[in-house]
Amino acid sequence: MTAMHDDVDQAGDGNPAKSRSTATGPAEPTRQRRRFLIIHNPVAGRNRINLAREVVRRLEQAGAVADLHCLGNGASDDSFLSQISAYDALVASGGDGTARSMVSLLQGTDIPFGLIPAGTGNVLAEELQLPRDAAGLAHMLLHGPVVGISTGAVNGAPLLLMLGAGFDGQVVARLPIGLKRRIGKPAFGWPIMTALAQEPHLFSVTIDGKVREASWLIVANAARYGGHFLLSERTNALTPGFNVVISRARSRSQRLVELLHLVAGKLEKAKSIEMLPAREIEILNAEGLPVQIDGETIASPSYRIVADVSRTPVIVPARTHPTQAD
Repeated sequence: MTAMHDDVDQAGDGNPAKSRSTATGPAEPTRQRRRFLIIHNPVAGRNRINLAREVVRRLEQAGAVADLHCLGNGASDDSFLSQISAYDALVASGGDGTARSMVSLLQGTDIPFGLIPAGTGNVLAEELQLPRDAAGLAHMLLHGPVVGISTGAVNGAPLLLMLGAGFDGQVVARLPIGLKRRIGKPAFGWPIMTALAQEPHLFSVTIDGKVREASWLIVANAARYGGHFLLSERTNALTPGFNVVISRARSRSQRLVELLHLVAGKLEKAKSIEMLPAREIEILNAEGLPVQIDGETIASPSYRIVADVSRTPVIVPARTHPTQAD
């Protein structure tokens, strides 16, 4: 790990301009955090290592200790695991998949988690209205309140934001990682077109004990999809329970209509879409079904998805929680 030092201006206020999330309980009292372990994933997004380095410089300018570890740098990626308890916060520099991996390391601890948005979609950053500049991020990490986000599980592994089966599983499976790192979101264009070219096929899913048919299933622990697209305001990362999106599209034209509604923030109005709250979802006989979790492809013969397995303490800007003053 590497600690970086530089003289820079004091970190500015990273509070976003408005609030829209609703938590189920009060934020923990804010205390000054002084020691940070920052894990950067160079495969996430477009490898925005410079943003992480600038955050480190600003944290150290404020008198904090910030150790930056880059995954895959030749050292053991597990070497920092035994040292987490020595820090006031674990910070991921990456996207939603990186965040999920880091959150899994904190299960059973009270160490708060912070995020430097450096992925492609950055759904969690959108949900929590995180700053995107180094000054705002450093200020948040030092002074921001801690709130609990509800974490689900897929076959026992953490589910942070979203599971998709069917269409978006196809898209993620076809996504060229190298191209995504070079150009970001435009890399999704060809995988989306390829998935659209295929006729949808129905599969069975059991939602809170009731069997339903779907050609595309989204189990959402968030209001946003793919970054800034509004999936639904029925839930967000700070409220318990899933919002399940069921598509019964049977043709390419129906799927295209769904995507147009999604882009317009009105997916729920598509005739082939149903949304409902849920706490437990099962997909049996899932061999060959494309599935993604928090933007990463997974494969299993079956899936059991459970809501509210744990609550993860996350550092947020003050205005993300409505009880916090500016």
